[in-house]
Amino acid sequence: MLYDRNYASFWLFSLLLNKKVDFCARLKVGSWKVAKELSNSPAKEVIREIPPSKASAKKCKELGISSTSIKLRFICIELNTGEKEILITSLTDKKNILINLNSI
Repeated sequence: MLYDRNYASFWLFSLLLNKKVDFCARLKVGSWKVAKELSNSPAKEVIREIPPSKASAKKCKELGISSTSIKLRFICIELNTGEKEILITSLTDKKNILINLNSI
């Protein structure tokens, strides 16, 4: 699944992971703490365990989905304009990604 800005929420990502659906979403740089930290660092990407906020945990409970921490990959891309974009994805296993891409 591909998502643009304003769709990045813990409960949505938890639901997709529970259903074994991989995703990639574009984030507003300041919308997630990890994204902001990444955009201010020289690193191009980072993989982190993300716990739910209290509001996200409540939403997960309402929807009947897991609210345990989820592992996500954040990727920073610098555009020609110098603006940075952050992508967040469930694709955290680089070795598996390369194997799958090579089989296409």
